[in-house]
Amino acid sequence: MGQVKFAVRCAGCKGQAIALMRPFGVRGTYREATAEMVAVRITCLSCGNTQESATGVPFELWYKADVRGQLLWFNNEEHGQALLEYIEGSRERPEFPVSTWVEVLPRWMLSSKNRIVVAEKVRELLDG
Repeated sequence: MGQVKFAVRCAGCKGQAIALMRPFGVRGTYREATAEMVAVRITCLSCGNTQESATGVPFELWYKADVRGQLLWFNNEEHGQALLEYIEGSRERPEFPVSTWVEVLPRWMLSSKNRIVVAEKVRELLDG
C-alpha cells in the first residue's frame, strides 16, 4: 500500500488541507488486519501552512458530520463518491482498494430508513 491523500482540517486557519498518509504499523487479527495510517505531511490549501513528521502529524478529517446521532465520515472525495454510489445502489461493490470498507459499513448507514439521509449528507459534504 502506497501513500494516499486525506482531506483534513488545517490546524492553523481551519480551512481544508491535504494530508499525505502512509501506513504505520498494523493491528487486528490475521484475518482482519488493519493498517494504521498516519499523516506524514499536511499542506493547507488556504493558508499554505505545512506540517511534517515521520511519525505522524495529528489531524481532523474534513469530511465528517453527524447523521441521526451517528458519525458519518470519509477520507477524501473519491472515498465519498464511492460511498454515495454504494449507498444509492448505483454501484454494487467498489473495486479494490476501497472494496474492503464496504464489508464493514455500519448497519445504521445501510438501513433503509437512513440511506436517503446518509446520501443527502454525503452529497452536502462533497458540495461543500
